[in-house]
Amino acid sequence: MMSQDCAEGVEEMFEVRAEGDICVIKVLGEITYVNMEEVKKEIQEKVQGEFRVYVLNLGSCTYINSIGFGYIVESFQKIKKEKKKLIICNLVPDVKKLFEITKMDTIIEIYKSEKEALEKNR
Repeated sequence: MMSQDCAEGVEEMFEVRAEGDICVIKVLGEITYVNMEEVKKEIQEKVQGEFRVYVLNLGSCTYINSIGFGYIVESFQKIKKEKKKLIICNLVPDVKKLFEITKMDTIIEIYKSEKEALEKNR
């Protein structure tokens, strides 16, 4: 049974919810140096929880700068060390291109939709 509220302390730039032992974090807007601290705080708080899988839904994220992208990669590595999983879904074309150019799409699981990400990771 989940003892942690997945949506506790969420800022306006996120929609966060629990789906059993999966935490879905939907980013609303851009990930840049301006809001990077909020993004870091949100992900770090959730990673310390009891969740097995973290779904980062970037369907409403229209832009990620290099700092934001670097933090996603760093988060992936930290979560993997905890024997947990960070997956990404719903990439808009420009953000998808960033993952492809950097070849991170070969390292981090990326799904076309949140529904598919949840179904494949239950």
